[in-house]
Amino acid sequence: MSTGKGITSKAAFRLNKPDLNVDLSPVTNGAVVTVYPTSPSVAAAGAQRMGLYDQIPFLSESVNETYEFQEQRTLEGQAGISGHDVVSKLGAGPIDMDFHYLGMDNILAATLGFEKPSYNDSPTFDESQSAGNPMTGTTTAGTTSTTLEDTGASQFVSDNIGEFVRIADEGDGAEGQVRRITANPDTDNLTVTPAWITNPGAGKTYQIARAFTHTYECSKLFGVNTFASHYSNYAAETSGNANDVMLHFGTLVFDKNVSIWEWRGVMVNSLTLTYSAKESLKASAELVPFDLDLASSINTASTNWKYMTGPTTPIHLQERVMPADLTFRVGDWSSGTALDSGDNICISDFTLNINNNFDVETQTTCSGLYRAEPLRNGFREITGTFTVPRYTADTFITAYNNDTMQMASAVFEGSTLTGSNVASKNTLKIWIRAMKITGYSVPVQGENIIVQTFNFKAFIPTSASAGMPSVTNSNSEIVVQTINNNPFNAFRAQNGE
Repeated sequence: MSTGKGITSKAAFRLNKPDLNVDLSPVTNGAVVTVYPTSPSVAAAGAQRMGLYDQIPFLSESVNETYEFQEQRTLEGQAGISGHDVVSKLGAGPIDMDFHYLGMDNILAATLGFEKPSYNDSPTFDESQSAGNPMTGTTTAGTTSTTLEDTGASQFVSDNIGEFVRIADEGDGAEGQVRRITANPDTDNLTVTPAWITNPGAGKTYQIARAFTHTYECSKLFGVNTFASHYSNYAAETSGNANDVMLHFGTLVFDKNVSIWEWRGVMVNSLTLTYSAKESLKASAELVPFDLDLASSINTASTNWKYMTGPTTPIHLQERVMPADLTFRVGDWSSGTALDSGDNICISDFTLNINNNFDVETQTTCSGLYRAEPLRNGFREITGTFTVPRYTADTFITAYNNDTMQMASAVFEGSTLTGSNVASKNTLKIWIRAMKITGYSVPVQGENIIVQTFNFKAFIPTSASAGMPSVTNSNSEIVVQTINNNPFNAFRAQNGE
C-alpha cells in the first residue's frame, strides 16, 4: 500500500519581526514590513521564510478562504442570476496541535502578545553544558563574521558545540544576535552558524547556554504598535527607539505534499488548551489570516523546517507534554503566601481558553476585498474548567458561594535537558494570577462515582500574586513560561537562518 497524500504533511509558523537593529536577510527570510498588510502585494513582501526553528507539532487544520458574492438581480428582473461579483474574501479556521515542550513558543507568543524584549529577560540563558550558568564573557578583536573570540577567558571547550551564543544589547547593529555554535577550534575561539549579520567585533558582552526560559504575558495592545508602548524599560535596557515596532501577525505555512500553502498576516484570535489524564496535552488555535498564497516565492520546500537545530537528543526535540508531568494547584489568592504542595489538586481534566476577542470582519476601502487589521473588540477573556474525579469535599463550591478570589498554577515537567552541568527540565508553567469559580456541576449518574466540574474565569489581581513571576504588564491575567532548547525571542529578529 502506498503512502497517502497528507501523511507526511508539515506546518511551520513565524512572526514578522521588524525590531531594533533587524537581523534579517530580506533575500532569504522575507522583507521587513512594519504594517499589517492591506493588499496581497504587501502581504507577499512581508511573508517570512520558514526554517530550522519554526516547525509546529500540528495534528490537523481547517484554515480556509471564504468568498462572498453580490448577486446581480432586481425585483423587476426575471428569476435567475445573470452574473455576480466578489465583494469580500475572508480567511479563518482552526489548527489543532499536540503540545510539545519545543515548537509552541511562536504560537504562545502570538496568542498572549508579549515577551520581554531586553537582552536578559526573555528568554533567559539559564544553563550551559560547559562551565558557567550561563557562560559569559567579552569578545576580543579576533572575532570574525563566522567566529566568536575571547582571549581574556580562554574558556571554550568541545561541550560548547550545539549550544547558542547571544550578543548583549549594547547600542549597535550587533546587539541581540543569536547564533548556533558548530565548532570549537581552541579555548579562545568558537565557530558560529550562520554568519553574523553584523560582526560583533571586540568588546561585546555575550552569553552561552543550551537551556532557555521564555516568559509570556498578556499584551496591553494588539495590532501594530511599538515595543515602548508595552515595555517601559525598553529604551533603558536596549538601544531601541520610539519607532521600533512589535508585530502580532506572522506567516503560517503548510506542506500538503501537493503544494505548499502560505498564509500571510496570520493572527491568533483564541487558543484552547485541553488536558486529560488519559492523553497528552492538546492545543487548538483559531486563526485569522489576511490571505493565502499557493505559489510562494520564499517557501518552496519544507526540507529545512524543524523544531530546533543544535542539541540533537530526539526526546528533547519531540517530547510531548504528558499527563504524568502535571502538578495542578489551586488556593485562595494571596500577595504573601505562595501556592505549595498543600494546594495540590488531583484532577482528571482541565481546559484553558485564551480569547482575544478580535474584530475579524471589518473591511475598508484600503483593505479592498480583504479584512482590515484585526483588533481587540471588547475585553480579553480567559476562562477554563477543571474536573475533580471524586467528590470528597465542598471546598470549591464554598469558594463559589463566597465569591472568593483564588489563584492557580499548572506546571508540567518533562525530562532533563541534555548536558553534564544542566539541571533544567523541559517545562511548561501556566500561572493564573487571580481567578474565581463561576459555576460548578456535581451530577449523580446512577451508581457511578460522583465527579465535580468547576468553571473559572481569570482576573487581573490588585497586586502581585505570591510565588508567581513578576509581570511587566500589570494587566496580565496569566503568565506562561516555557523551558526548552529554543534560544530566540519570538518578537525579535535574532537569527538569520
